[in-house]
Amino acid sequence: MKRWFTGLVAALSLALGVTSCTPHISRAQARSALLAVAEGVALADKACGTAARALDIPDGVKLATACVKAYRSTRSALETAEGVVDAWAANHDKQFLCAASHVARAFTSFTGVLTGAGVSLSPAIADGVSMASWLGTLAGGACKELPSADR
Repeated sequence: MKRWFTGLVAALSLALGVTSCTPHISRAQARSALLAVAEGVALADKACGTAARALDIPDGVKLATACVKAYRSTRSALETAEGVVDAWAANHDKQFLCAASHVARAFTSFTGVLTGAGVSLSPAIADGVSMASWLGTLAGGACKELPSADR
């Protein structure tokens, strides 16, 4: 009888963990993911500067201005998510995933500026976008309201 009960408890625990609405990630996983995204953001910023300098002045200024705006938005979202990681406590994984979904949207917008200007994304930038998008997907519908990225 004891074995049956132990098996039932184990099966229920596994089922509850697998069917949880919001996935759980550790602080180390969150920090590692953000570092990959931050590297992609830094490289995207550099690629934008290179592309803007290669254009004639009016077009270069227009691209640089669009990139600065997109970079600032992405950086602000990253800082918010990093703040959640730095102050990690119980159940912060849900708060982190909400912040990460904001990073994903901002970084996707940023890289859209680049690809719209004909800049091809390096593998590291593409990996950063993929990581940000994956984190945003993990958040799913768990976020009713994203944390503010304004500081």
